[in-house]
Amino acid sequence: MEGSTPLANPVLSQATPSRPAPVSTTRPDASETLKLILAQLEDAKAEDTVTIDLIGKTAITDYMVVTSGRSNRQVGAIADRLQKALAEAGIKGVRVEG
Repeated sequence: MEGSTPLANPVLSQATPSRPAPVSTTRPDASETLKLILAQLEDAKAEDTVTIDLIGKTAITDYMVVTSGRSNRQVGAIADRLQKALAEAGIKGVRVEG
């Protein structure tokens, strides 16, 4: 094509893509996890919280925490809040029953 000028080379953006902060692959200590759980339960106004120490009794877990609330709705909200807090702390595979 005569008389036409070539297009200029496009300028690539110099910005680096933002990436989320890496999640730690190490699990926190069981006692630290228990402290996080109990703090979240207290903030959510859970009632009748009982911690069962299973250290040395089973290979599955170190502690079991049982709690209750005033209504089904509150118990569901407590469970959701606790799962979110544990996920933010990098703890996966949390089981909630009841």
